[in-house]
Amino acid sequence: MRFLILSLLAGSMLALGSCSPGIPDDPDPIDDGTDPVDDNLVDCESVTLDGACAAGEKIGSFRVVEEEGYSLLSGQVADGIVPATILQKVSEDGNCVVLWEVAPACDPACPPGTTCDDDGTCIPAPSPVSVGTVAVKGLSQSLTLEPTGPGNIYSDSELPHPAFEPDACVELAAEGSDIDGFTLHGIGVTPLEIPEEPWVLRYDQPLTVSWTPSGDQESTIALTLSIDQPEVWPVTLLCNAEDNGSFTVPAEIVNAFMDFGFTDFAQGEISRQTVDSVETVHGCVEFKVLSHRQVALQVE
Repeated sequence: MRFLILSLLAGSMLALGSCSPGIPDDPDPIDDGTDPVDDNLVDCESVTLDGACAAGEKIGSFRVVEEEGYSLLSGQVADGIVPATILQKVSEDGNCVVLWEVAPACDPACPPGTTCDDDGTCIPAPSPVSVGTVAVKGLSQSLTLEPTGPGNIYSDSELPHPAFEPDACVELAAEGSDIDGFTLHGIGVTPLEIPEEPWVLRYDQPLTVSWTPSGDQESTIALTLSIDQPEVWPVTLLCNAEDNGSFTVPAEIVNAFMDFGFTDFAQGEISRQTVDSVETVHGCVEFKVLSHRQVALQVE
């Protein structure tokens, strides 16, 4: 009888042990009232954008561009400044300048692997370099890019559109490889809205350009006019303006631009942008976050 009672008690204890709840493998997280950390967010409160590279100092650039219907990122960096990319200032008036692209000439011609410098001597030709993995945060989605091809090009043409929100802080960090790494910042801008009519250039007359202004705190407006001039190196008219909805290109700078002559091909561009730059041992690298539109340009 005693043996039977002990056996029943032992069986009951085993049954209870097998039915007891164990420690869960993945306990539910405790809600402490704080928001989860978003690795794609960037804080720009303490960041100062340093603007564009000085003339003749740029060795490369990165751009995040919002176009009508799509967005893209592109970039490339070299290990030196290409002399042919240093534009000559022809005329300047206020916030506008006319620049002339004139390639240096060497006699005899420079051998392969070298290029002609401004003083007529041959120097080693700068080459595209890798800046290592490039990580971009603050866009509609974070990105990690590697250089591709023999030109060490960074590119992504399949970004969510638009790629950024207005006033979003964007950070581009290159870890470094052939040259040291660097970090650049930008601020998302409001997509540009412009009238559909073309810009019309007339000699001795100013050109007034308009757009819908934004409330963006950091953005500026960049205007670019280019004409296919016959038998001359490319000439470009550039203007920088406040984002207040209107800008007038002075007649004097229009004349200086048109004096180079032109054919039927003409093009206008307008961008709302923020620009940052950083100095490296080889030169300056730029980063632009922009909304870009092309405009028909008529010459009368």
